[in-house]
This record gives sequence, structure tokens and C-alpha cells, in this order.
Amino acid sequence: MKASRIRTTHDKQSSQCLKQVNPRTAAPFLYSVSPISERLLLFAQSHDNEIEDDGSKSPNSSLLECVYPLSGTRHHADSKSDADDIINTTDLDILRASVSDFGAYSRFRLAKFYSDVDALTADVAYRHASSSSNSEDIAFVTAGHYYSRKIHSTELSKDIILRCYPTLIGRSSIEIRTDALQEDDSGTEKLINVCFTSMVAVDKQTLRPVKDAIPKLSTHNDNNHSNKDERREQ
Repeated sequence: MKASRIRTTHDKQSSQCLKQVNPRTAAPFLYSVSPISERLLLFAQSHDNEIEDDGSKSPNSSLLECVYPLSGTRHHADSKSDADDIINTTDLDILRASVSDFGAYSRFRLAKFYSDVDALTADVAYRHASSSSNSEDIAFVTAGHYYSRKIHSTELSKDIILRCYPTLIGRSSIEIRTDALQEDDSGTEKLINVCFTSMVAVDKQTLRPVKDAIPKLSTHNDNNHSNKDERREQ
């Protein structure tokens, strides 16, 4: 069986249909490993289990977007006024200190980036497989991170977005791409980091790979997808 592949960079427009969700329930792996998870903002589509007639699933329905509000404004869904959006100085200092590095180019600590990528990709994998009939019998293990690149320097005075979504489904594996983005002065998103992660579905009892347990990818509701493999071009 051929792998189901789409190649894309999800843009700002495609994420406008996302709603804010609770990290504790929507991203339990990220919530359990990140000490600042309650200071982060997490977004996802509300119809996360939307399935096509052929059993495939839209990448957008499994996408998770994690925002580090380093600008000092959280844009919280429950905010009743602009004052509610302002992060107090102590929380902002804690948030920036937890991700900062001493390097002038990679100010966002790469170890923190990979730690959160490792957790967030697991959350996306389970989110994507949640519609499978045997989802409760499988677990995901990380096979590796690859094609990771630091493309631009990071500004700690601006929000950082980790946008994580599936790009390839194999017989027993899923490839997930994580984009780290920041907005430039014109409000256009700029790709800062990119990383691909491969995860394998295994039986919880035998720990052997499980074939055909992961829904294939559909582009039916994703207008911004292309089939071009840009992995080496980023």
C-alpha cells in the first residue's frame, strides 16, 4: 500500500478557524513535560474527529498550534477586556527565561524546542489516530526527528508559534511536521525553525508495529495543500 502524502506549510489563514483548547486535555503529553504549559496558549479545530467517506482524515483536524506569548499579550479566549490579555511582569519573565538561550542567533533554547516538539508531535499522532477503531489498543513511539533546520533568528519580544500537523501516513507510521513561526513587522508569519518527526504505531501489549491503524490523509477541506515535497527546500 502506498503511503498517503501531502506536502504543505500551513499558513496563518488556515489557522484562523482554530479555537482555544485546554492543554491538559488536548495536549496531555505537552502538559505533562512542560513546566510552563499553563502559561502557553493551545489551539485546535473543534471538529477533531471529522472523517471522510473513505476513512481518511484532514491534516487540519489533527493540527495543534501552541503559542508562547512572549510579547506579553495572551489573547485569551476568555478575556473580557484588553487588560485581561496583559501578562504580568513576573509571569512574562518566567516565560521568557524558561525558553531563552545565551546565543545571539538561537535565542529560543533548542533543547526546549525539541523537548516540546517531542511532546507535541505525540499529541498530534494520538489526536489523528483517535478516530481509528483500534485506537485504544495502539501506542506511538518516536522513531526520530530529522530535516530540522534553524532558518531565522528568534526574537524573544515576539510570540512564538509551534504549528504541528501530519504530512505523511505509512502502513504503520506517521510523519509530523512542526513549524516554529514568528510574525515580522508587517504581521506576516516567518518560518524560524522546522522539524519533521516520524512516529510508529505499535500494539500496547506486544509492542510490535500495527499496520493500517492510522487514518490516511485527506486534503478535501484543506485548500492550501500541495503535493510538492518541500522538505529539502526549506
